[in-house]
Amino acid sequence: MEPRRLSPAGLEPLAARRLLQWLLEHGADEFTVAVRAIAGEPAPVADAFEDALAPFELPLARRPVLAGTGLEDDSREVRRWALTADSLQALLAFLPRGLFETDVGPGGWLEDLAVYRRGELLLGAATHEGTGVLRLTTAEHDEVRQLGVRTEPAEPGHPARRQQGVESTDAERDELRPDESDLVGQWLDTGNRIVGDAVCARIQWLVAGRLQRLAGSASGLEALYRDPRDGRLWELTHPHAHWPGGGPPRLTQVPPARAAARYGIAPG
Repeated sequence: MEPRRLSPAGLEPLAARRLLQWLLEHGADEFTVAVRAIAGEPAPVADAFEDALAPFELPLARRPVLAGTGLEDDSREVRRWALTADSLQALLAFLPRGLFETDVGPGGWLEDLAVYRRGELLLGAATHEGTGVLRLTTAEHDEVRQLGVRTEPAEPGHPARRQQGVESTDAERDELRPDESDLVGQWLDTGNRIVGDAVCARIQWLVAGRLQRLAGSASGLEALYRDPRDGRLWELTHPHAHWPGGGPPRLTQVPPARAAARYGIAPG
């Protein structure tokens, strides 16, 4: 299977509908999507989704998902729904603006759709990060191109990504310096969407290809890494985990004793 990168510019809403229909016709049999709501607020959109898709819900199961923001994936237990002609039509009613645009609000919303074929990830979208992956054979990629789906090559093993069509800057590709101990990403409001700042992009670049992943939490929002250059341990967290998509990332140096306590990694 060949992974190729998706972006909002290459997957407009109409093309997204055609792509999902094509995946169904070519063996895709289930999907997962995050159903979000603000705690303590009525959520008519989320409730309507639950009601409409209830007949298609499957038992929880472990499936590969995008690990936050890159093309690398992780595996964790997710909610699943059968992908059928009827469930697809029901799902599309809640995705009027495609896979990368969603109205975050008290009514509830959907994000981070993933589509599977016999348990294998075919399509994964990181909604708020504006990136995704499409994993198909070369011949299948040729077919979906005819649907108006534009993808970009994915560098194997190095998922440092473009965001909003802008290449990563040198500052976003800086290695960790000896004097650094805490990197805190922020979200920025551009007027028509929320995007991560340069620190978010740098953290994503570091965890995608520069640091060694040692362990992670069941939620997928925390993970422990080692810098192979100096052996220091770093913890990836999302301090605003209740925000859509887990909120912006934070990368903090942690002492071995704390790493051992939280992740069961032997100190030293």
